[in-house]
Amino acid sequence: MSLPQGLTQDQFKRQMEMLGRGGYDGAGYDPVLDESRLNTQHQRVFALMMDGKWRTLQGIENFTRFPQASISATLRDFRKARYGNHTVDRRRKPEVDPHKGLFEYRLVIRLDPPQLPQLKLF
Repeated sequence: MSLPQGLTQDQFKRQMEMLGRGGYDGAGYDPVLDESRLNTQHQRVFALMMDGKWRTLQGIENFTRFPQASISATLRDFRKARYGNHTVDRRRKPEVDPHKGLFEYRLVIRLDPPQLPQLKLF
C-alpha cells in the first residue's frame, strides 16, 4: 500500500492507532459486541479512502464489505477531532442524473491531526 503524498509512515501509524482505540457512543452501542468491529471498519475505510479518490458508498461497500449506513457514519466520524479532524468531501456523481441523488465521497487527510486535549485534574 502506498501512502498519499505528504503522509509519512509515522503519521499513518498514529492515525491507525487513533482509529483503533474505540471511544464510540450511541444508544445501541455495546463495547463487547461492537468495539472490535467498529475499530476494524474505521481502519479499513480510512486505508481505502486515504488515496483521495472519489467513491460512492456502494463502491466502498464493495471493497470493504461493510454496510453503506455504517460506512456513511464512519465517514462522518473522520470529521471529528478524536478521529483526526479530516475533511470528507461530498458531491453528486457527475455521470448520473442529478435527480437520482447518487453521491460520492473523498477523504482529504489532515496531515497534522490535532492532539486530544489533556484534562487538568487539579
